[in-house]
Amino acid sequence: LRLSEERFRQLAEHIDEVFWIAVPGTRELLYVSPPYERVWGRPLASVYGGQDAWLDTVHPDDRAHVAQSI
Repeated sequence: LRLSEERFRQLAEHIDEVFWIAVPGTRELLYVSPPYERVWGRPLASVYGGQDAWLDTVHPDDRAHVAQSI
């Protein structure tokens, strides 16, 4: 289990893609990969500001549609 955890962390911290892990059936984020800050230009901590904090990153014209889609 420790080896698996270490491999996951190495992958997550060294790829240049944003991905997240959420609680199934909810919008609660458990993990967001570090490149989020570079790609979205926002502090990683801001995405954990509440259940829908990440919706603030969506353009205002698209927010309602995105929220409804999920």
